Amino acid sequence: MEAHCVKLRNEHIRSYIDDIEKIGLLEMLTWKGSDVAPTWIGAFQPATRSNDSRLHDLAKFSRDHYLFYRALVEQYVEKEGNVLDVGCGTGARTAMLARYSTSVLGIDSDMMKISAAASLNGVESIKWLFAEFLEWANDPNAYGQFGKADYVFAVEVIEHLPVTLHSAFIRLMLSRLQPDGCAMLTTPRDKEPDRKEPHIGLWDDPTAEKALEGINREIRYFNVNQLHTGGEDPWSHKKDSTHYVVIIRP
Repeated sequence: MEAHCVKLRNEHIRSYIDDIEKIGLLEMLTWKGSDVAPTWIGAFQPATRSNDSRLHDLAKFSRDHYLFYRALVEQYVEKEGNVLDVGCGTGARTAMLARYSTSVLGIDSDMMKISAAASLNGVESIKWLFAEFLEWANDPNAYGQFGKADYVFAVEVIEHLPVTLHSAFIRLMLSRLQPDGCAMLTTPRDKEPDRKEPHIGLWDDPTAEKALEGINREIRYFNVNQLHTGGEDPWSHKKDSTHYVVIIRP
């Protein structure tokens, strides 16, 4: 791919995780068996000025995820277009994506999470939608005002769906793309998946190949531990990876 992606900006600004009571309230509102606590509030790189050890750990955890999402933008988002963020949760990633987009639609099937996202991220270019993506994307009358997206993100979502729905989910992501658009899907890589709540749809290599059969895609591999140890580059060799990163084009 040619190096003409959007330019990163305002990377010196931080989103500070300093209020343990606010974090606690947010967790109480949104924690429903999810695997990732909603700890990051804001559109910029997470940090903390607190000496509280829990907030320090949460800020580091959130920073790792931020750097990964930023790497996707840096390498695959070529223009400031319309973005669909599927499974947006409490909206921190959505707010970050809005910095590099014309408009963003965040969609989630959890009312508590989408309500928290709308209250915490007052960005004019973001619209929030409480809906089940598989139902919404199948309804031609449901998304007329938004239209098709230049970019569709589904980050740590597909593992929460039954494996039997994965191919349909990916094809619906593609159905929401402009002809020259790009979809980005990430999910854990597990050599021997134990598929139980909340990860009922974990991927191993055969599962990934089956879900992606016939799809125009590029598979890359991500290792969260490289970020935990202070690195800026999340990409790894397949044998060392913790996650699949799938770049999908129509």
